[in-house]
Amino acid sequence: MQLLKTDGTIEEYHDNTLAGMQAAVGGYIQILNTNDNKFMVINEEGKLEGKEFNEIATKMVELFPGDYIVGDVLTAEQNEID
Repeated sequence: MQLLKTDGTIEEYHDNTLAGMQAAVGGYIQILNTNDNKFMVINEEGKLEGKEFNEIATKMVELFPGDYIVGDVLTAEQNEID
């Protein structure tokens, strides 16, 4: 898995437990499918919490017009999430 931060940096991330994924994104998780058939783990309350816009993550998923991704996110292959 990779942690894609709002500043555009990417780090390897190895804790695919629920607690580990929640820690990485800073709260309750929501899982989306990316345009290249991977998973993206986001903070489901990120907008309510005022998390910063994540431009790269937003470009990786198909969203409703005007919607966007905020906060640090995890990207993972389908076999990397328990």
